Amino acid sequence: MRGTRSGDPRTVDFASPHAKSPKPLTFRCDGPALGATWSTGAAYRYYSDSWKIKSHTGSVDMSVAVTSDSLISLSYRGYTQNAAFFYLPSYDTLEGSRYVTHDRELSRMNSHQLGLRGEYVSTVGVGSSALTLGALVAETRYHYPDFLALDRVWASEFGLTLGLSY
Repeated sequence: MRGTRSGDPRTVDFASPHAKSPKPLTFRCDGPALGATWSTGAAYRYYSDSWKIKSHTGSVDMSVAVTSDSLISLSYRGYTQNAAFFYLPSYDTLEGSRYVTHDRELSRMNSHQLGLRGEYVSTVGVGSSALTLGALVAETRYHYPDFLALDRVWASEFGLTLGLSY
């Protein structure tokens, strides 16, 4: 894969391997905790690919049924990865560099996310139809220790959901 960033002649061409073969492995465990109104969950994901990126993702969550129609959940997700085999923080010379990139997602990185979700379900009409309303607030910190242009990013996520099942 080859190209230039934004067509600017002052930028360096980037080049990366054509194929990337991912090999993910995931485990998830859910269960009741502290009585009938609380539940917990945990997950782990290991990832490796042909670019020699290896990552680990762990997450935990806890939910409580506030009423028979509403649920509040708190979640945490941690992520870490090493750099792709061809990633360098800077390329002093391109001689002998088969692959070149300036993609921070291919550098060594980690992230931490904390989220809060609320959900309300209401029966609609006759039968098993239901209307679901939800809201999410999450804060994520990304850290790129080897990316010289930008080593930390904070991201806020806000979401609303509306669903109808019948």
